[in-house]
This record gives sequence, structure tokens and C-alpha cells, in this order.
Amino acid sequence: MTVIKKYQGGCVTHICHISYDMRADTISLLRKIASTNTLACQSLYTDLNQCQNPNRTDSLGHPLNCQLDCNCSSLLRPDKLLSCHFGLLRIIVRNIYKLQRIALALRAVNNATDSGCFMTLKAAVKYLLKVCSPSLTANDSAASK
Repeated sequence: MTVIKKYQGGCVTHICHISYDMRADTISLLRKIASTNTLACQSLYTDLNQCQNPNRTDSLGHPLNCQLDCNCSSLLRPDKLLSCHFGLLRIIVRNIYKLQRIALALRAVNNATDSGCFMTLKAAVKYLLKVCSPSLTANDSAASK
């Protein structure tokens, strides 16, 4: 006779430790996102991940092995750690990264506009379109040229 155990979710307390600070920081980030003025959204999403961890790269994301003692002031650090336990938080973090990509692409367009170089602006707008519509096909991009 085969016994199938149903996954109950949650943590195994002797493996995972969800601290009060992690919960408080996650709630703080969600409140900050909810209360941010529309005009300040771009700077919010571009400045979320202020981590000085030597393991960090310039790519989006946050190193899972990051600790507070390595000059990490990223608002995403606790959310990244907790998202493996909470499915809805995982979806929120994924959407935050999407919004961060869009905000960075908008910043690139603004910088290119300020530079006055048409080719730089064209490349920045092309990247923005790619970020905003990742399912853009080759036929659609050829038609837009």
C-alpha cells in the first residue's frame, strides 16, 4: 500500500528560520511600493537593490548568500529569501524585477535623450520596447522599423 503525503507548505523549523526582521522588512517594502507616488516610481524601482556584496553582479537579482554584515541595504534581500516559502511573494518579487527592468530601460531612454545622440536613443528605445513586450516577434519588430 502506497501512502502519499500531501504537502502542507510552510517551513521546517529546524532547517529554515524566518526572523522577525525578515517579515518586518518585507512588510516595509510592500508598504513602500503601495505608498509611492506615481512620479517617484521610476527611482523607487531602480534604487531597490542597493547591495555592496562582492558576490553581486550587475545583473538583476540578489545573491541568496547575502547577509546584513556585508553592506547590504537591498530592500529585496528579505523578500528573495522568503519567496521560496510563500508563492504569492514569489510572484510579487518576479513582478518587482519586471518593473525594475522597465524603470532601468526608461532611465536609459532619458539618458540617451539628454546625450543628444540619435543612435543611442534609438538603441535605448528598442531595448525599452523589448522589455515592455518580451513576446515581440521578429515580424512585429521588422514592421515597426
